[in-house]
Amino acid sequence: MGDLHGAAGDAVSSFVHEAFVYRGPAGFRSEAAGFVRAGVERGEAVLVAVTPSNAETLRSELGPIASRVSFVDITEVGRNPGRVIPAWVEFLEEAHARGAGARGLGELVWAGRSAAEIAECARCESLVNLAFGASSGLRLRCAYDASALPAAVVDGVWRTHPRVLGAPSAPARERRAADDDALWPDLPPPAVPGDEITALPFTAGTLLAARQQVLLYATKSGVPADRVSDLELAIHEILTNSVRHGGGAGLLRVWTEQATLVCEVSDRGQVRDALAGHRAPALDAEGGRGLWLAHQLCDLVQLRSSPAGTVVRLHCGPAASDQG
Repeated sequence: MGDLHGAAGDAVSSFVHEAFVYRGPAGFRSEAAGFVRAGVERGEAVLVAVTPSNAETLRSELGPIASRVSFVDITEVGRNPGRVIPAWVEFLEEAHARGAGARGLGELVWAGRSAAEIAECARCESLVNLAFGASSGLRLRCAYDASALPAAVVDGVWRTHPRVLGAPSAPARERRAADDDALWPDLPPPAVPGDEITALPFTAGTLLAARQQVLLYATKSGVPADRVSDLELAIHEILTNSVRHGGGAGLLRVWTEQATLVCEVSDRGQVRDALAGHRAPALDAEGGRGLWLAHQLCDLVQLRSSPAGTVVRLHCGPAASDQG
């Protein structure tokens, strides 16, 4: 299978984004431990962002060396995939400040993710290839459990990772594609009948009415009060952005899908930066905060844009999906 952990001569300044396909705890244990151990032995900063069960497995396999590794719960940090790139950026900056290389083991997709979440995870993996420069010094390995995930999800790693390891048919091969279809995939239509969707055109003069419509719908849908407050701020930012940058008017649609409240804002503007919302705005920046803030407040944010217009979907749902 070749060297899964990186040859000793690998350039510290390079950027490596690879997927690791495994099957069950046994398949994860040894290879993940080898990857992490190699980083620790080279003096690299190592961050592991996996499910709690895999973190426990890895700690047991690593033994005392686990104390030199940082662990975060991906089901919390990455419940909204839009928060993952900023987390890796922060980790990389901290490693650079210490003069160390940076190595990360992530697990963005776990069993129980919704179809919408899986779609955003795939887009996030594509965006990683844009977010980090070739000389960033980050080696990021993304784990996928072929025994627990749909075959289509596992097959999709070929599109989003320059290198894939551990696949039964090919230990490592080049990425198949990384085009606009991966960065701007189509959104599926709402999975509810049209008469269950509340639609409200809006302009600058009707922003308050549009926001109140969302609050009313959320309250009637049983969204907890604290989440309603979060949603109020997020939808205000997105509606305001739409008026300012989307031609002065747009369409708000609200519906409930599998116990998740979805608010969709569409307009005639175009967002050309695929990483919009995935990077923390500078403290002195005059704009760029709306999508970023929405990612911090909502369970999921979906952005799609083309010359035909822009669509933003905000998801506010129940507690995170259980996983083993």
